[in-house]
Amino acid sequence: MRVAVLIGAGFLTLMILPVACGGDGGNGSPATDAGPDVVDTFDIADDVPNPDLDVVDVWEVDLLLDVVDDSDMPADTNGDIEDSASVDDASKTDVEDVSDDDNSFAVVPLGARGTIWGLSAVSKDRIYAVGESGTLIRWNGTAWLPLDIGVEADLRAIWTQGNDVAYAVGLGGVILQYDAGYWVQMDSGTTQDLYGVYGFAADSVFAVGANGTVLNWDGTSWTSLVSNTNVPLYGVWGPDPSIIFAVGAQAQVVRMADGVGVTQQAAAVSVTLRGIWGTKNTNIYAVGTGGTVARWDGSKWQGVVTNDFEGRDLYGIWGANDNEIYTVGDLGTIIRFNGDKWTLQEAAGPYNKSNPWKAIAGIADSSGKLLTGFVAGDEGKMMAYNDKQWKDTTSDPTVDLHDVWVDDDVATAVGAGGLVVRRRTTGWVGEESGVQQELFGVWRDNDVLWAVGASGTVIRREDGDWSVVDSGITTTLRGVVAFDGKVWACGDKGTIRHFDGAVWTTESTKVVQALTDIYGTASGPIYAVGDQGIVIVRQPDGVWVKVPSGTSAALRRAWGYDGKLYAAGDFGTIVSGDATGLEVIYSAPTEYLYGLWIAPSGDLVGVGWAGLVLSGQQEFEVVPTETAAVFESVMGSSVDDFFIVGRKGVLMRYRANQ
Repeated sequence: MRVAVLIGAGFLTLMILPVACGGDGGNGSPATDAGPDVVDTFDIADDVPNPDLDVVDVWEVDLLLDVVDDSDMPADTNGDIEDSASVDDASKTDVEDVSDDDNSFAVVPLGARGTIWGLSAVSKDRIYAVGESGTLIRWNGTAWLPLDIGVEADLRAIWTQGNDVAYAVGLGGVILQYDAGYWVQMDSGTTQDLYGVYGFAADSVFAVGANGTVLNWDGTSWTSLVSNTNVPLYGVWGPDPSIIFAVGAQAQVVRMADGVGVTQQAAAVSVTLRGIWGTKNTNIYAVGTGGTVARWDGSKWQGVVTNDFEGRDLYGIWGANDNEIYTVGDLGTIIRFNGDKWTLQEAAGPYNKSNPWKAIAGIADSSGKLLTGFVAGDEGKMMAYNDKQWKDTTSDPTVDLHDVWVDDDVATAVGAGGLVVRRRTTGWVGEESGVQQELFGVWRDNDVLWAVGASGTVIRREDGDWSVVDSGITTTLRGVVAFDGKVWACGDKGTIRHFDGAVWTTESTKVVQALTDIYGTASGPIYAVGDQGIVIVRQPDGVWVKVPSGTSAALRRAWGYDGKLYAAGDFGTIVSGDATGLEVIYSAPTEYLYGLWIAPSGDLVGVGWAGLVLSGQQEFEVVPTETAAVFESVMGSSVDDFFIVGRKGVLMRYRANQ
């Protein structure tokens, strides 16, 4: 997408301009597993006219912009609300590579954009996908998280066992191991491209690839085995470490016994076999080009008939047991074996159901039937299996992002499902938060990050890792502030929770309204704001007292500057003042503000409902962003460079054209 911010007659307009955009999976082991709501009704005002426009600024989107659906919007009595264009199908270009001079809108999605070649499922909330350009993402039950693995090579396959064992392989002999919570690159001893991986334990793993490459990991080193073939091998599976089967070009199957390979012919020599999976030595299936499905019965390979009369190429195969097996391939092909016959599956889609699929993985229920799973393939597209239907999904996190904290080039955003994404100079990656609860607020104190959320959740990031902190309560916490090792968190029912560096205690506020944000510094007072225009301030003796706010509108966010507190909320309300009282300095009945931040220059930036962005000091200019996305938080290094996060996974970056 290409976006320019235009200015004229004192108004800013964000215009979105389209630009052209530019593995073999499913061989894992069978697995079995079972913001505050907006209640006010309003109309969105007519677009502000903007004649005599000149390009002056650049917006960058760091994440796919998914527009809010109708269920997320307040009632619109005049029918003025329109769907906005979403930003998708963008190339995987890092924003740092984009020149300011071209006024471009660079999209850097957190999900995969190239082909996804491999999938492996551990449980319904732990599924991995690998693909082009070092893509490695993990499903946490709510969203796909991009993982920081430090390699750019295409990854072609992944094998997992439990939560702590995982291996991924790719081009150039790349092998990654999941070790003690981190992905590390191993010395594979080869530069041959690797296409398939399968294992039996952390110290018993096999990888296969180009020129008949077969490698074995024994817990100490990778050793090259004698395959007795030079064709590329794309998939590998075995009933036990002493006997494994690898499939590849010319329909060859290499049966490795005690480290030595014997080739077998599973189909016509013109066929390339791409995937293999089985349940035992007498029940193994291989799939490949031309719709080939072949079965090994312990003594011979024999072709299997499906009802895919077009004979589309097949790439991935996965199963739960003898009577629940799936294979996927070109043109949206999904074929299921129910123990009796192989039958094409009709996908609900609707948009991705004809996409070429390269991989499949799933989790079975207690009866052995597919409970949940994913198919993935070209352009990073996916479908998920839920409620007995294959439906479109995305590898981008599309859950709500509620808050963002920015320090120089490092930014951290938190949201639903315990989602934490962090931007470093190399781009955005997901981090293991250790929780599934919704996170509403994040704050940094020196080298420690604090985040708070639903059910009294508190997590802390120190020395690169997040850990769960027992807050001692189950009340939802919505905002957090920290300095000098001390922490204050605010939440529902007037809750203020204080950590003095050793223990958590509750501080009395004598209010019952939900407190939605908190702000303070070591040199000044601490404020909390919330519903019904509530503003309270902490006295030096630890007592919280009310401060006249000048409004009854719900206040959503707070920030301080030059000794004053600023807070923003419903009906476009912005209030400003100090511990003696605040007054309304801006309001607009048709606007809802959920995020507020003040740049070092003193410029206020507010964000909110229906793509609302406004900025200024004494007077504020509204930016019609031509999107219905709901923004919830904003922060940056200057008024010319800041990030916005919001619902449905929205994450944007604004940088003024220098």
